[in-house]
Amino acid sequence: MALVAVAIVLVAGLALLYQAKRLGWGDIQAELAAGRVVNLNAAPAAEKLLPLLREVGANETERRFIADRIYRYLHQDAGARGSGSLEGVGGLARIRVNVAEVRAQRRLENLRARAERLAAAGQSQAGDAATIALLTAEDVATVGSRAVVREPRTFGWLLTASTALFLAGLFAAHLFLRFRGARTDALLLPSIALLSAIGFLTMVSLRDPLRDAPLFLRFAEGTAAGAVLLAVCARLDFQRLPLRKLTWVPLGGAILLSALLIVFGSGPGGSDARVNLFGVQPVEAIRLLVVLFLAGYFANRWEFLRALR
Repeated sequence: MALVAVAIVLVAGLALLYQAKRLGWGDIQAELAAGRVVNLNAAPAAEKLLPLLREVGANETERRFIADRIYRYLHQDAGARGSGSLEGVGGLARIRVNVAEVRAQRRLENLRARAERLAAAGQSQAGDAATIALLTAEDVATVGSRAVVREPRTFGWLLTASTALFLAGLFAAHLFLRFRGARTDALLLPSIALLSAIGFLTMVSLRDPLRDAPLFLRFAEGTAAGAVLLAVCARLDFQRLPLRKLTWVPLGGAILLSALLIVFGSGPGGSDARVNLFGVQPVEAIRLLVVLFLAGYFANRWEFLRALR
């Protein structure tokens, strides 16, 4: 019953959030139909992107060049990237253009000036392979105010699928534990479900569903996978497994990851914060490894700790 109550609260919260998001969109369908807002992933031609670039580029030639490169990135170069669509408007910042191509066209005034500034500051690559970002952060923000990457009905489908996956994983874990006779705390899974539901609602509420990447979908996938893994692990008899002798292995892994992060880590946007390691953020893994170590450490000393007064 507790898990059902959590599911009801989650669905009710998502319904309220969806209605609030709809009010924030206004008449987005009319805006899309009139061309005042453009769906980047559905633009049929580069010319349809020009209304987004009125405040970008020094002249019409440069704006057409930028529109062409965006369209090419979304459609013609999709096979090389393994993806044919943008998850978020911020993905425009990843589009790069060859410096030699920019310098060969005098009408690309802003791009040429930026390439020269970066070269003078030593912040650009050397040789024929040198590239620069097609759009600056300010340009992406300007374009993003009049662009989307999905329509409301697509968001509605993603939200429904994510919610179904989220709840399916939790209820599958509940049924597995119940019918396999696992002796676990009856409030453990509902408590996990409640905390995860709060996180899921937060992921949906904080981001623009039409312009940002749907991170709530990944959150739902992770929650479902974690719930299933929890159910499987609950069936294991850790008292008989040799894992009790490997208590220090998770701690060693945490120390190793921390050392690699200190030596090879990098920060977003070139900052000094070392949070990224080879494209991923290992902080959560480090925390989990420390928790596993502490759990094993105290489990091995349970009789001693229980005798303490």
